Amino acid sequence: MKRLAFILTSLLVLSFGLAYGQSVTVEVDGAASVSEITEGKTVTFNIRFTNDYGEFITGSTNGFHLISTDGCTWNSPIPTVTGAITMDIYDGGFFVNEFDWDGQGADTVGFGGFKMFKDGIPDGFDEIVATIEVTVPAVINIGKTLTLDTAFYRPGGFWLWSSNPDCKPDWAGPLEYTILELTNEPPEFDNCVATFGNLDHCVVATYDFDATDPTPPEDGGPDPVSYQMVSGPGTIDAGTGVWSYAPTLGDVGNHTIVVEACDQYACGTPCTVDFAFTNVAPTFTGGCGEDVQVGKGNTGFLPMAAESGDCDPITFSIVSVNPAPVGTVTIDAGTGLITFVTDDLDAGATGQF
Repeated sequence: MKRLAFILTSLLVLSFGLAYGQSVTVEVDGAASVSEITEGKTVTFNIRFTNDYGEFITGSTNGFHLISTDGCTWNSPIPTVTGAITMDIYDGGFFVNEFDWDGQGADTVGFGGFKMFKDGIPDGFDEIVATIEVTVPAVINIGKTLTLDTAFYRPGGFWLWSSNPDCKPDWAGPLEYTILELTNEPPEFDNCVATFGNLDHCVVATYDFDATDPTPPEDGGPDPVSYQMVSGPGTIDAGTGVWSYAPTLGDVGNHTIVVEACDQYACGTPCTVDFAFTNVAPTFTGGCGEDVQVGKGNTGFLPMAAESGDCDPITFSIVSVNPAPVGTVTIDAGTGLITFVTDDLDAGATGQF
């Protein structure tokens, strides 16, 4: 890796021209503000190369270091290249060189690359080419400062882009941050949904709620998230977040549940979910449309059959008989057997019921 860096710098003429629209800027993810970082939070410095010069960049060496003048410490940073500079741009490669990368002092990293037979970084190139990820732990760092700035790196990593002419690109830094105390933020749901839709009232309803606490304990240990019902049917497992409810036929209709996720200090934004339990009516499978003949004054029988649309038991009942008979018509609520005890007078004008 170091030998490659040496080859790279040997390709560059160390003459510092004007930037001519060539610049290195940093876009920061995870910072509390443009000048503040919260302890325990991971911050990513996204390093962007912009070439508006009108010439190809045939090689580049850009070193960065993290420093503190008042004793701030940080976890070992993670430098990466994004792949925006491809082998079609720098066929000689684009490399990461780390030096004293231990979270204190002056951690230094170099991003360097060069072209051999390709053209290099084209005019109009404007991409994030590398990142540096760093976390300031919650140990006596509140109020201290952390700075990201340019740096030379061994053996010859000067801040330089090789073009026509060679130049020292503009730099947006140094970027200095004050470390803020981590204040508690309650857990927030990762998978809160507005509705479960329609649910079968014959099936136990379940849903696994998941929430994340954005501010874990300062000792680095696990921060248990607990779940609780605010309103609505069912129960929720306080440890796992699994909600469940065994509905009955009486639950058919619309419902709403409200659940919360909490840490040891506070609960986050409640999750409200609407849903409906549905019922499927039974359908006849036999007896409908059949004709049964019976002599007047005798008893006739007609077995009806039906099947349930879901899990509910079926009951049979007579809605109406037309015309009204003199005799009696009954149905067994459990079996569906119709019994017609006729009267002689039921053989009247039509004799059809």
